Amino acid sequence: MYILFSILLAFNFFNELEPRIILGDKVEILVPSDFEIMSIEAISRKYPSKNRPTLVFTDGTSSINLAVNHTSNRITNNELPQALPVFVNQFENIYPTIQWYRKEMSVLNGKEFAVMEFISPSSDSNIYNLMFFTELEGRLLIFSFNCTVENQKEWKSKAQKIMKSTKLL
Repeated sequence: MYILFSILLAFNFFNELEPRIILGDKVEILVPSDFEIMSIEAISRKYPSKNRPTLVFTDGTSSINLAVNHTSNRITNNELPQALPVFVNQFENIYPTIQWYRKEMSVLNGKEFAVMEFISPSSDSNIYNLMFFTELEGRLLIFSFNCTVENQKEWKSKAQKIMKSTKLL
């Protein structure tokens, strides 16, 4: 019984969410306490396109990730609702078998966000994705949480908490 309690205690400790201030004190977001910042080299390998994230928090295996990308793409708050279907169409073209949970506008801590939640196919396992984006300093700010569907049951509610915690400072 003691061993089981110890394992449960350790499991809960490692999955606690803690606030982090990122992007030069512009954003506050909850991040799992045991996640580390992925190195630039690892980001380059995992995200080979030129549109790679600015910052990635990851678990020890790089299979559960929270990516943040403050892009150079100009956008206004008023343009966010028009940007959502553009993103949806891009994902549907890339992944014809995509399974949508939601694709909608939402207000998080007083700021309008576009939210997309879906399962995308991958070569070795399907991927659970929660993407949400908004405007920061006139540029598109994208957050993307993903994990394998095998980890979805454990991580989906945490991903929701992470998203709901997001505050622009």
